[in-house]
Amino acid sequence: MRSPADNLTEFTEGLLEKHFQPAALILRFREKKKSLGRGVDRISADVFEKKLSIEVSLISKKGISGEYKFSPYLEMLVTKGRGRAPRQIAKPTVRDKLALGALKDVLHEALPGDVPRELPNQVIRKLLGVLNANPGAIVIKADIRSFYDKIPHDALCAKLVDRLGGENRVVGFVRSAISGSIVPFGHKRAEVSRHTITEGVPQGLPISNFLANLYLSDFDADLSRRCLGYTRYVDDIAMVVDSGEDADAKIGAVRSELLARGLDVSEEKTHPYRYDEPFEYLGYEIRRGKARPRKSSVEKFLRSVASLFAALRYKRFHGRVSMESWSDEEFAWLFIHELNEKITGAISGHRQYGWVFYFNESTDLTSFAEVDAIIKKMAWKTDLLTNTMRRSIKSTLTAYHKSKGSKTSGYIWNYEDAQNVADKRKFILKLGYASEDQLAGRSEQYIEEIYRGIVERRLRNLDRDVGLVS
Repeated sequence: MRSPADNLTEFTEGLLEKHFQPAALILRFREKKKSLGRGVDRISADVFEKKLSIEVSLISKKGISGEYKFSPYLEMLVTKGRGRAPRQIAKPTVRDKLALGALKDVLHEALPGDVPRELPNQVIRKLLGVLNANPGAIVIKADIRSFYDKIPHDALCAKLVDRLGGENRVVGFVRSAISGSIVPFGHKRAEVSRHTITEGVPQGLPISNFLANLYLSDFDADLSRRCLGYTRYVDDIAMVVDSGEDADAKIGAVRSELLARGLDVSEEKTHPYRYDEPFEYLGYEIRRGKARPRKSSVEKFLRSVASLFAALRYKRFHGRVSMESWSDEEFAWLFIHELNEKITGAISGHRQYGWVFYFNESTDLTSFAEVDAIIKKMAWKTDLLTNTMRRSIKSTLTAYHKSKGSKTSGYIWNYEDAQNVADKRKFILKLGYASEDQLAGRSEQYIEEIYRGIVERRLRNLDRDVGLVS
């Protein structure tokens, strides 16, 4: 979708000046402070805040003029399982993440049609709809090898130049962001040049998902015209073709289109599947147009639940500071609250988080019943729980139905229900994140910031339970 502005370059650079105003940057810092972790300079958000006016003035001046320079990104390695190379994540400094967040807003507003908006369960819903409308069809599942790491810089920037109406400061800003360096912790300054990014979009930056989606926008449109149905979520592709078509030829077409863009398929993850043959996609197992959580996703969720039972047994809950005088009953009720949120997920800002919500496109519900039975068995084997506590444990199956219907019934925890400072203060105390003494005399802004940070961490933990493996 192109901007209605007559001069697209002028329009885009106007967005740059809008989002890089000091007031806009300060507002973004306030909203994102709890997620702004230390980068290579080891400066925290709290330390950065002490010089906030100076820092945002610098970001604004350099960003608008096109002279902004990025520090090296700190390398974070995320395990992908036994026998697999870890995923490299680039962690920017607080200053750079603030600048990248503003740049993301510029790109989203300039090119709204290229913003990735579909959630994985929405992709599954779309795929199931095509399969059920075409019984007997073949599904071609393909995986893009090292997708983010292999995107060519020149081709990506050329596409951005084309979409934005020419070379401009925004394109230069993006080029600078993706061509810096990613350095390991403890590196020496003289070694930075060894870690220069020569190809690929660094994962973990606020602009990474947008750029990757933009790069394959024409690829998606082209393949969609060649089949009964097409979906892609990051590097996972699913094409639905008629049973009479040559599946190998279709795979060859996918491979050819990717090679033309400097990418390739993972041969070991690219296969055709008959309609009655089960296959896994985005954490689901799909067969004959029906879906359920795959076995490894169920197992990962149950391990997460088991870790909560262990936390109760040893009375160690992460991030709590005021539990020395708690009774066994208080610990047990805290556990019930934590367990129920893990079971149902939670709502915040009109979005639902957690395992049940991710898998609420399932049509085979046996996995939910099995999970509930295992949790119930764990509870009855735990001596610290009373019968009343055990009966208060919620159900993934009930949460599934609630997630499909009324999300505001109260069964699923909604963080928007805490609308005033008193409610938020009560929540912080109830869950042991602070003591009465620690909150005494604190300002409303302080309480708001503490609450927002707690909610963000809890929602991230719920998303980790999904166990999506690309």
